Amino acid sequence: MKGERIGEGRTAEIFAWGDGQVLKLYYSGFPRQSPEDELARVQAVRAAGIHTPAALDVITLDDRYGVLFERVRGRMMWEVIQAQPLQLRTFIQLFATLHADLHQKVSRELPSRHNKLRQDIAAIAEMPEQIKTTLLAHLDKLPEGEAVCHGDFHPGNIMLTPEGPVIIDWVDGTQGPPLSDVARSSIIMRTVRPGDNLGERLLLAFIIALSRRIYLKQYRKLRPLTTTDLLAWELPVAAARLSEGLPPDETERLITFVRTHLKFP
Repeated sequence: MKGERIGEGRTAEIFAWGDGQVLKLYYSGFPRQSPEDELARVQAVRAAGIHTPAALDVITLDDRYGVLFERVRGRMMWEVIQAQPLQLRTFIQLFATLHADLHQKVSRELPSRHNKLRQDIAAIAEMPEQIKTTLLAHLDKLPEGEAVCHGDFHPGNIMLTPEGPVIIDWVDGTQGPPLSDVARSSIIMRTVRPGDNLGERLLLAFIIALSRRIYLKQYRKLRPLTTTDLLAWELPVAAARLSEGLPPDETERLITFVRTHLKFP
């Protein structure tokens, strides 16, 4: 039997499990291949020297599939930022430094970032075929790479522990050019609007916008980054994000971003 539920996300619930372990249990409908792919990705990034909880096994429970991980105790960076907003710059500079350090690592065991973006763009329901064709042609002109890319790097996937920061949730881990991964983080900060009421949404929107500026400035100090190159990657990355079943308001912001920069009416 699974233990206490301690978290949930877009694809799975997290449960305490035994002594020093957690179970990431995918929702019903996900195939066994999903946790098997995640386990392989985690093993690859750990082999590349990245600090992330060990993935131990794939298990079946109540006709659902999950990955068993070692349990790491700490607080999510995003939770700490909201509790200590005056320390925002410090935390976001750490976040950017972690991302730049991650991009020093190489793994040829991970799937291709280009292929993942192509698949996601092809699956978009909200875009006309003409725009998707243009986006795929644009993507084909961008460079390949072998750097480890997280695929969803944001402060909600960084755990702050007594032993140091830990990067979690490698379900979208790939190998590719670092700027494709920076573009993903940038696009999330451009378009996400969390919060339960207008006042909270406005405050968090301000914090996120400021975080994006701090993040890009700090990353630029550590690794090559130009506004032109970033925008070149933001286009396919923003479009690919539309395949994720996002809230209508965020979907509309992403569509507007893509159409505007591609100069489509």
